[in-house]
Amino acid sequence: AVALFDAATGAKARDLAPAEAGWSVRDLAFAPGGDALAAAGELGETPDGQPAGVRTWSVPDGRPGHAVVWRSGLEALAWRPDGRHLAARSSH
Repeated sequence: AVALFDAATGAKARDLAPAEAGWSVRDLAFAPGGDALAAAGELGETPDGQPAGVRTWSVPDGRPGHAVVWRSGLEALAWRPDGRHLAARSSH
């Protein structure tokens, strides 16, 4: 599962990916400015049935962004300081 919580109150703000999705999330990274969140791992399938290794969401409204095809082994993410690129590290 991927969820956002209010840091001040501890209350859950929203679910981005439900626990029943069965994803294996290995890393999360906020974009500079905090307007996007990326997850790496084994994250289900893209709309065309390919394995998703990276997914992004809009933090303000929780809308899904991109799903990037990657077979397996993604373990770490890092945004470029200007937020224009996202790097992913794989164990393969």
